[in-house]
Amino acid sequence: MGYKVPPDPVLLACRTLSPHLEFLLETRQQETTIDDWLVINPLQTSAKRVEARILGHGPFTPARRTRRRGSLFGALSEPKHRAAALRVAGAVETAGNTTVEQHVRPRRGALLLYPVIESEPRLASDGAMAPGDLVMAFSFVAPKSSAGSERPLVRFRAIDSSRQDAIVIDRDDVRI
Repeated sequence: MGYKVPPDPVLLACRTLSPHLEFLLETRQQETTIDDWLVINPLQTSAKRVEARILGHGPFTPARRTRRRGSLFGALSEPKHRAAALRVAGAVETAGNTTVEQHVRPRRGALLLYPVIESEPRLASDGAMAPGDLVMAFSFVAPKSSAGSERPLVRFRAIDSSRQDAIVIDRDDVRI
């Protein structure tokens, strides 16, 4: 067995974020699809939560997560938070919550913002957390209005675009 070189974490993160960033950049060119974004920063209510200030803002309650795929975290958002974001963006009919309902607008998207830490938080005496000790992760739901009829909702990208006629490309045979 040969030694397999782990993927570059920056390159891996860019490939993971690239389709989402491309979508967001394209929506800027369509003047009538998105009016605004509601940024939701869920606060943990557990008795074990830690409240912190980050760059003078807060309070935030960092979520503790483990990296599961190399340098990437697994799922960051929680079902109860996703339900609220889906409703704000118009992806579901009702959330059954008056607080959520008051934020629903046509052409509004939702962005869930999660400060994530991997170990016990180190707080300064004033409750501040150093930005280098956390990752600001997010999940977003674009509004229904951003899905134009001329554009497919799902797009696929070939692993090796130089072999676009191949039906199957084995991962061990990938040329990057």
